[in-house]
Amino acid sequence: MSSEDADPGVPGVLAHDFPALEVKPGEERNFICQSWTLHNEQPLYVNLVSMAGGPGWHHSNWLYAPEQDFEGPDGTWNCVDRGFELVEAGISGGLVYTQSPEVESEVQRFGPGVAVLIPAHSKIIAEVHLLNVSERAMTTHAHFELHTLAPEQAVTRLSPLALSYYPLALPAASRSEFTTDCDLATPNGAPLDFRVHYLAPHYHALGMGMSIESYDASGRSKMIYQTDRPIGETLGRSLEQPFDLTGAQGIRFSCRYQNHLPRTIGFGSGQADEMCVLFAFTDSPRRMIGGVLRGTENRPVEKADTTMPTFTSTCRVLALAN
Repeated sequence: MSSEDADPGVPGVLAHDFPALEVKPGEERNFICQSWTLHNEQPLYVNLVSMAGGPGWHHSNWLYAPEQDFEGPDGTWNCVDRGFELVEAGISGGLVYTQSPEVESEVQRFGPGVAVLIPAHSKIIAEVHLLNVSERAMTTHAHFELHTLAPEQAVTRLSPLALSYYPLALPAASRSEFTTDCDLATPNGAPLDFRVHYLAPHYHALGMGMSIESYDASGRSKMIYQTDRPIGETLGRSLEQPFDLTGAQGIRFSCRYQNHLPRTIGFGSGQADEMCVLFAFTDSPRRMIGGVLRGTENRPVEKADTTMPTFTSTCRVLALAN
């Protein structure tokens, strides 16, 4: 089923091959956008996303947006030329899929009857980061698929949650950890009563892993998911049993690093930078976005284990109705 003849009343697959991209030997290309107008007259209920990018695809984020936003023809364009910025686009539209760094092909699958809703008259926009570490020029492109459910099959609608730790400052030649507690109940305006279905940690080559926990008002915590996988392996996980946040105050996420370099490493999208970002999907009626903002001061955490200095700072979250 193509996007042009998609019938939202029946399950199907919408597939698209994006234009090829050229990457010179040793080149890093960032903030490239590619768009695909879906021509969907009705909402789409996406239960599975499949992405195959092949070599050179360091990372990509895929969002939906109203088809009139970021005006211009479909294909490849510089994100800045149309005013595309990831956070703002996530507020006006929503996240569909985020690629695990350095993974050439990946499937993001939700449970039976669980779906992300893409509103009628939408387009897909990919923010692409390419990296060619070889000595030869490279031509690469992405094949992207949306597997949809019929409306009556989609009994659980998902909302994106994105939390970032922007003021990273990895000490030189050292291991380190950065952690923060993100209060979700206060911006939610009511006690939490939703579940986490999918989690996708994001860090770069110095990352040793991420831990994601819930915590309650008394500070007691429960582990939701943790991974020590390096980039190049799938970091995202669909939870067989969605994690119930009922009674929790929020989510704590912690990123661990091994910086072997003789300089401090900060947050950034380039190969030489690091990141600490948690993407997730919940069945909350609200989209949530936030984290530790740029310019916020890190505070050392006192603990018995001094082999890995730990830092923390204040997390702020914005909750938006779907």
